[in-house]
Amino acid sequence: MIRFAIFLQILLVLYFRLPAIVFNESLNLDENVFIVGAMTLAKSPFYWESVDGCTSGPFNFYIITAFCEIFKQPYDYISARIVGILLLMGSCLFSFFALRILFSADTALLSLFPATSYLGLTRHWDFVNYSSEQLPIFLISIMLYYFAKIYSSKKSIDKMNVFVFGFIAGGIIFTKLQAIPIAFCLTISGYWLIYEKRKNDFLTNIVIFTISGSISTLFLLLIGYYYRFLDKIWIFYLKNNLSYGRESRSIIHSIFISFSDSFNIFIRIIILLSGLLLFYFIFLKKRIKPNTLSVMLILFTTSSIISVYKTGFVFHHYLLFLIFPSVFLFAFLLDEISSLSEWFLKIGISAMTTFYLLLQTNTVAFSNHFISANKPQRPLSISKTGQQILKYSHPYESLVIWGGGEHGRLYLETKRTQGIRWSNSHWGMYSDALQKNFQKEFIAELKATPFPVIIDAHPTKNTFMTRDKLGYETNKELKEHIDSKYQLIGEFDEQRVFVHKERLEQMNAEK
Repeated sequence: MIRFAIFLQILLVLYFRLPAIVFNESLNLDENVFIVGAMTLAKSPFYWESVDGCTSGPFNFYIITAFCEIFKQPYDYISARIVGILLLMGSCLFSFFALRILFSADTALLSLFPATSYLGLTRHWDFVNYSSEQLPIFLISIMLYYFAKIYSSKKSIDKMNVFVFGFIAGGIIFTKLQAIPIAFCLTISGYWLIYEKRKNDFLTNIVIFTISGSISTLFLLLIGYYYRFLDKIWIFYLKNNLSYGRESRSIIHSIFISFSDSFNIFIRIIILLSGLLLFYFIFLKKRIKPNTLSVMLILFTTSSIISVYKTGFVFHHYLLFLIFPSVFLFAFLLDEISSLSEWFLKIGISAMTTFYLLLQTNTVAFSNHFISANKPQRPLSISKTGQQILKYSHPYESLVIWGGGEHGRLYLETKRTQGIRWSNSHWGMYSDALQKNFQKEFIAELKATPFPVIIDAHPTKNTFMTRDKLGYETNKELKEHIDSKYQLIGEFDEQRVFVHKERLEQMNAEK
């Protein structure tokens, strides 16, 4: 009965998310980056050579590539959101399995119900689009499951559990660096757990855990060395990620400021649950010394908060990292309550929490155009600019866009892969040293290949990335190259289309 209930919960998340999944338009600028990058990797599979997701790691791209290639699906928003919802459902399922081992099946079910209800019914675009948090959260939930299996082992530790735990931890590095504090703290918990068990094969388990955690890093470093892009991994993934949010204020200050955000309910829930648990253990049970499980939960929760707020809490989709720490804290509380009272008290608390969370789904004014609007086409409709791209380029050729992430749709509607490692110039629009480095690399790659079509997608109004500030003519080196090698064909929907002069000569000769 419990198994049926959890599968029903997860299927309901899928059912309520369907209107957003089949809405084949971008809900977040990052979606374009992921889908275009995944499409490019299908033809040129080496990340950091053909694609660079900047703050996101390669696995967030490859998983879309794998899905579309294996199941023969088009590279569009529907495919990406199917991948996203599968990862979310998997996160819920592995979290349930972990909670069932650590506590009990009914506690696992009741603690997950508020979260699955919220995730199914929320319509906030930062929660229903495909984002770079979904894969690391899925992997973290697998880590928690294997932690629970090792924690519950009685006689000896299964070496395969230790291997998978370490292997998954090492892979998180290449999903999103923001998730590394969580993976690191869970890894420390794993080392302590193996030490605490102190079985006869203690040293063997430690070695297996360490080696398995290093496999992903060593493998990708060897590939990077062989294909000579180790410097790009360091500069554009590690160095720039570590500097991201450097100018933000302290984590405590960021948390305090975020209290004014009506949508950010998860940090308030975590603080409330933590306060209740501290009060319960210190004043009621008078037990201050934590055990292995409580230490893991403390590290899991604290590291998740650090991951969200280290950069100053910039985007709401960061809050996805706080959902499952909230679930595990809630399960811990419900498990303690079960020793004090009847089961109906747990059900009552779970129901009240669910009711509160569902009330919060109305805090963001958002027209549910997923249902009310005319359904966008699959395949995507071709814009006027897209028609020009198709006219002047061949299917096997690449496209370059000088502009923001929202114009990544042009790659998808024309099925043209990205010619530059970055599918847009968003990372090169600022004036600090790191952004200038992006811009320099962007232009260097542009000069290296005679791309048939270049789009300057900066409009004249209705955005902070306007043409007068960021158009191609604002960069002297870029302007000189485009003006000498390309010809302006026209402007369509405030997007300027430049075609290589040799391509125009070739097409004129064929007439």
